[in-house]
Amino acid sequence: MKNLIVTTLVENTTLSKEIKNTHGLCLHIETLNHKILFDLGPDDLFIRKSE
Repeated sequence: MKNLIVTTLVENTTLSKEIKNTHGLCLHIETLNHKILFDLGPDDLFIRKSE
């Protein structure tokens, strides 16, 4: 059973030209009881990455 899942939606660096990156950090954190969106980015890139 997984107790914690952390998914990076936006980060400062990228390894591919096809993957967008921007200044900031956005994490989707999921536990058995909670879902948290932790966003420090300057724009709406996290919305486009989470679709």
